[in-house]
Amino acid sequence: MPHSPSFKARTIRLTLLAIIPLLIMQFALNLFSTPTSVYAQTFQPPANPYGVNTFLEKEVEDWKKERTFQMIQEAGVGWIKQHFPWEEIETKKGYFTDDKFNKSSWQKFDQIVDLAARYKVNIVARLDRTPLWAQPANNNPQQIPAKFQDYADFVKAFVTHYKGKINYIQIWNEPNLGSEWNGTVDAKRYVELLKLASEAAKSVDPNIKIMTAPLAMNIEKGPTNLNELDFLRQMYTNGAKPYFDIVAANGYGLDYTPEDAPTEQKLNFRRVELLRKIMEQNGDNNKQVWFNEYGWNASPENFPKDKLIWRRVTEQQQADYTVRGIEYARKNYPWAGVLFVWYFRQVGDIDASRSDYYFQMVTTDFKPKPVYDAVKKNALTFLAQQGQPTPVPQTPAQAPTTTAVAAATTTAPKPTTVAGATTVTQAQATTRPNNTPATTVASVSTPSTTGNSSDNGGGGGLIFIIIGGVLVLAAGGGVGYYMLQNRNRR
Repeated sequence: MPHSPSFKARTIRLTLLAIIPLLIMQFALNLFSTPTSVYAQTFQPPANPYGVNTFLEKEVEDWKKERTFQMIQEAGVGWIKQHFPWEEIETKKGYFTDDKFNKSSWQKFDQIVDLAARYKVNIVARLDRTPLWAQPANNNPQQIPAKFQDYADFVKAFVTHYKGKINYIQIWNEPNLGSEWNGTVDAKRYVELLKLASEAAKSVDPNIKIMTAPLAMNIEKGPTNLNELDFLRQMYTNGAKPYFDIVAANGYGLDYTPEDAPTEQKLNFRRVELLRKIMEQNGDNNKQVWFNEYGWNASPENFPKDKLIWRRVTEQQQADYTVRGIEYARKNYPWAGVLFVWYFRQVGDIDASRSDYYFQMVTTDFKPKPVYDAVKKNALTFLAQQGQPTPVPQTPAQAPTTTAVAAATTTAPKPTTVAGATTVTQAQATTRPNNTPATTVASVSTPSTTGNSSDNGGGGGLIFIIIGGVLVLAAGGGVGYYMLQNRNRR
């Protein structure tokens, strides 16, 4: 039987009622959404520019980790650079379980991230050190993996695991040193690694900030080591620009004052200006420079001169220069981000016979050095001037008085599978022992100064509330119109 004209009219009206809300929703999405690149085009300076390097992955006792964060927070420091060694986390391809201790290999690092969140300290995560299964034949974890895709897959797994908790990652470390690459530096190959890792990270979290590997300060011309200026130039020549948000630089002062002018043949704090000039020559004016390792060494006056890789200043000069450098950067470098002092505290694996022992802000038994007190005073003054809350001193964490004898028996977690010195020296000093500057560094919970997952969620929620309201009004109007028409026909 053919349909009556009234039936056809009702069908048309119902179809329109279904289509109109969809058209309104599409219009609203176009109106309120702004397409943006996943890489930084503009970058606001962090509200708190004070950072320190930590070695918490080496710390065994929980109370020492707690005390470290307490002292960092009390000093007004808002950031840590923390090492997350690939070799400790992905023990086999796609396998994130520590079989030796029968637990997740993320567990130790989760504790660090949770402590950082509790003390409102942001993390920049340094990601490097090749696990045995991914190494080429040389069996050196500091050197590059046999397959770059393996590293990219790890970066993707890392960003997935810490999404919303760590929003800044550093891709590798000091590739302009042969000891950190494969014996011979190669900027083109580093760009290949950077591209793969960066794209993998952004595929999981478009808001993640990608930091280039910091480049070791030196004046060499290769092939084993290459000065950071030429290496950065070669990175741009080989197409690195689209694959990072922040340039990481090292800023050692050696025995120069913070105000000492830079030249290509001098290693000093203001040498970073030469890196910045290269960025601007390549159109990267809107990207920031963060100081990955920053500071002065305070080895004793009678320290053997052949071991003074970073030269030396007095402890009072170390304190004074560190603060003066921060002030100089704030006043003269609008493009400067966080300055990570090298280093906060070591866990006892650096002996006093080594020069890098004397970078410490806090001793192994948590006694503050003059540089700690100076940075604390400067940071708290800055926060107060900016109207930011200043920390309240807490009861210091102490070693437990009793030791638990029996440990709870736990079931091993199921393995997780995921698809798919710094040679800052005179010209002749270009190698360093393990754990000298840049041996560990690293990573962050929700920064307050740039977009992160939770921050972006607020704006998105408002948009969908508006869209929902529009849809309800449209549907209600359509239903009312339909009922009115039916009533008129009666």
